[in-house]
Amino acid sequence: MSRWPMVALGEVLAKSEDWIQLDPQREYQEVTVRNRGQGAVLRRVVTGTEIAGSRRLRVHSEQFIVSRIDARHGSTGVIPDDLEGAIVTNDFPVFDCGEKSLLPGYLGWYSKTTRFVDACRHASEGSTNRVRLKEAAFLDIEMPLPPIEEQRRVVERLSRLTLHFAYLEGGHERTRSELRALLASVQGIALHSCGASVNVAMGDVIRDLENGWSPACLPYPAADGEWGVIKLGAVSFGRYDSSENKQLPDGLTPRPRYEIGPGDVLISRANTRELVGACVEVESTPPQLMLCDKVFRVQFHPDTRILPAYLNFILKTPDLRTQIEAAASGTSPTMQNISKPSLMALVVPLPSMDGQRLAVERMNWADSHGSAVRARLDAIERERLILHRAVLHRAFASA
Repeated sequence: MSRWPMVALGEVLAKSEDWIQLDPQREYQEVTVRNRGQGAVLRRVVTGTEIAGSRRLRVHSEQFIVSRIDARHGSTGVIPDDLEGAIVTNDFPVFDCGEKSLLPGYLGWYSKTTRFVDACRHASEGSTNRVRLKEAAFLDIEMPLPPIEEQRRVVERLSRLTLHFAYLEGGHERTRSELRALLASVQGIALHSCGASVNVAMGDVIRDLENGWSPACLPYPAADGEWGVIKLGAVSFGRYDSSENKQLPDGLTPRPRYEIGPGDVLISRANTRELVGACVEVESTPPQLMLCDKVFRVQFHPDTRILPAYLNFILKTPDLRTQIEAAASGTSPTMQNISKPSLMALVVPLPSMDGQRLAVERMNWADSHGSAVRARLDAIERERLILHRAVLHRAFASA
């Protein structure tokens, strides 16, 4: 039970209606809001001519912003000073806090709590993929409201602790960066140690790349015994996750030519910048899955001179990643595409079969140790997030 009065958001927030006409020649900052309490950030800088429509809502620092679509996932926050005067669409309602009753920083911290996110989830309605926050229900959400001085103390304590969390997070990122650099160095050593190589086009050592299938799919996994189509997440360097799939709707007939089987080698032709061109061999029998249109299946020559494991190894080396990134296209780093001709034109070093086996063996050893380090870092990160949530709970437990 809170020792402070419970107040509905509608009593302390006033909706902003600062709509402006866009100037086609002017540049604007567009704002988006990240999930899991990560707050408002810059999405992109665009001119008025690049924006659909002629009006946008202008935001100001210290305002509270909410994503209608993702508030249920923690997409809320306070507009920072560097986004003063930026713009948002109607999908992001913005509110001013009552100056004498609610500090924006206090609401910003409270909005990261599980209690607040759960309340936003209950205030959201709609069918699958069309769930939206209902503004009236959002403004009915109640929160404990201590006096301004107590709010200020809470904000100051949490801000100090955040500096320590940021230091830990920065240390983990530095460790991950150093690990990536170390593995890249090991890749170079492994490649150098496998003996003399000749540089060939990938099209010289594989026969073709088969396109996948693009059926209408449902956005959830297929049940046992049902056919599915793999998601992009199924293919990453050296890892094939057969649980990553989309379900085929009733009445959509599977196409046998696209069935994935053991021994298939798959290359991602559309993915994030880090994973486009990722290669993996399917070593065990997957569930009934089809090849999706964003993945190529490698067709080898009968007298192929390249091992699937070596192909996977070579496609993640710095030199090949540079070639792939230069050949890939896309408007966003979160989704890049590479064409079949571009993949076939990649220049790859080709040692003897024994040299390929040696390189793969040494790289697998390095990968296994690197995976162990990454697993430990992931565990520490999970513990950090648990501690962060516990700190938030403690800060507002008495409120």
